[in-house]
Amino acid sequence: MRPADSRAGILFPALLATATLATLTGCGGPATSDAAAENARKSQQATLDRDWRTACALQTEAARERDVKGPDRSVDACAKDRAAQFGTQGPRDGRITLGTPVAVGATGSHPAGMGVRVTVEANGMTAHSAYRMVQDDADAWLVDQTVNLVEEDGLTENDVREELASR
Repeated sequence: MRPADSRAGILFPALLATATLATLTGCGGPATSDAAAENARKSQQATLDRDWRTACALQTEAARERDVKGPDRSVDACAKDRAAQFGTQGPRDGRITLGTPVAVGATGSHPAGMGVRVTVEANGMTAHSAYRMVQDDADAWLVDQTVNLVEEDGLTENDVREELASR
């Protein structure tokens, strides 16, 4: 049998991690992380479809401020900016798959939230991205950060967490 203080050294970090995840997910657990993943999928599908209004509406205001050129960072201005940069015709037949959402801590200007690996297969190519999803005041999950991932012998949830933390 271990001394009580030895067990506390193991239990405290586990309890802290559980409390942190509950805070990040609004105590919703899997259903909440599923909602974050679903909005990551919707955002990527909107990008594939070149539906810039939807893609921009699924971003945080801070993400639009980082991405949009010019002083107007509204959803409409973002959609216009993206249409000018990337056009309005896109490959609508891409396949999107998602990794298991993971809790990610705050880093730099990015708040804590959920990290989701988003993989797109379209036009004979495969691309992997890590999405940082954060909740807004209405508890909707929005994209705050995206990072391209390089696949080297498979990607794990830890790769998503590390890449989002490093940028």
